[in-house]
Amino acid sequence: MPRAVGTKSVRPGKTRRDPGGWRRLAAEAAYADSMLKSALGDGRGCTLALEQALQAVPTYAPAMLSLGSVEYQRRRPARGRRLFLLFSSCPRRPLT
Repeated sequence: MPRAVGTKSVRPGKTRRDPGGWRRLAAEAAYADSMLKSALGDGRGCTLALEQALQAVPTYAPAMLSLGSVEYQRRRPARGRRLFLLFSSCPRRPLT
């Protein structure tokens, strides 16, 4: 069966036009940016990038865990605890 123009398959069941795929990519890029900013000592930029990752995909576990850690370090335990609890309640996906 021929594919429609512009819908090259990235992996089975996903297409480049899949908005969820682009959101996931945006979350991963923002998370990578946060790690770079953290390594450079830009705490505020790191936090903003982590928040951007969670705006793209609110259930993106690496960003939740990292932002929870940052909030604890910034002496905001209630917000950090909320993010850790949210992280721990995320559904588990099998590794493929």
